[in-house]
Amino acid sequence: WSNGNPFRYLNWDSGRFTLCFMSDTIFFCVDMGFCSAPWIPYNGHCFHLYRTDKTWADARSACRKEGGDLASIRNLEDQSFVIAQLGYDEVWIGLNDKKTEGLFDWTDHSTVSFTSWEFGKPTVTSGQEDCVLISGESFKIKKYSHVKCK
Repeated sequence: WSNGNPFRYLNWDSGRFTLCFMSDTIFFCVDMGFCSAPWIPYNGHCFHLYRTDKTWADARSACRKEGGDLASIRNLEDQSFVIAQLGYDEVWIGLNDKKTEGLFDWTDHSTVSFTSWEFGKPTVTSGQEDCVLISGESFKIKKYSHVKCK
């Protein structure tokens, strides 16, 4: 919008959604920046917001079946794009500290150079919080169980 706020659509079905992206090295595009529906082009990648309630692991698996991965947010512009797609809902993103508690990595192995944590987060716990979702304008941690992030 002209005042600098991201567009927010609020009439989505309820539930937690999955935001996947396809890297231009994995996804074959006809033209630079071309993405076939329902994928949305942004910054050389193709994004798709899945509107099904899934665990973090199931969301990542669904993305990988499509040739992509959970979204990585590298800067404020990426975050604004993601927020514009999800409105006020929450979606899983690829940021996690499953490998080493307190050291966050993106599932696509890109460098973690930008974060926008909810106030007071992340907290270092006994390994129970590993998966990250984005909600509104901040990152949040979701609890991790022995099998899956819920």
